[in-house]
Amino acid sequence: MIRAIVQLRHTIDIDPDFALAHLALGQAYEQKGLPEQAIAELRKATTLSNNMPLMASGLARALGLAGKKSEALNLLNRMKSQSKSQYVSPFYTALIYTGLGDKEKAMESLEHAYKGPLERFGISENGSRVG
Repeated sequence: MIRAIVQLRHTIDIDPDFALAHLALGQAYEQKGLPEQAIAELRKATTLSNNMPLMASGLARALGLAGKKSEALNLLNRMKSQSKSQYVSPFYTALIYTGLGDKEKAMESLEHAYKGPLERFGISENGSRVG
């Protein structure tokens, strides 16, 4: 993990606006048990990506895990609002719910993520066409 952190820092030195590198570094810090560093990098990733759901869900998850639940909930609500005008994968809300410790809602979101594409394309769970 330390090698990954060193390499990601080097990548960011080369391109400080590379949002995915900030996301990966934030996730590495999270895995290393460094929540404040994780949150700082995930904030950068979210800002640089103009609040891309992938980045925002990572930030919200880290905030929830760090006990900053109100801020995590604000991001969750923003993402739900965003999903009214563009597709946002329920997988991202599941990530946030895991950070908030709500396993039941996380599982509901994962179930929706699984069934959603099938429903959008008119396919039943057994693979047959519906309608």
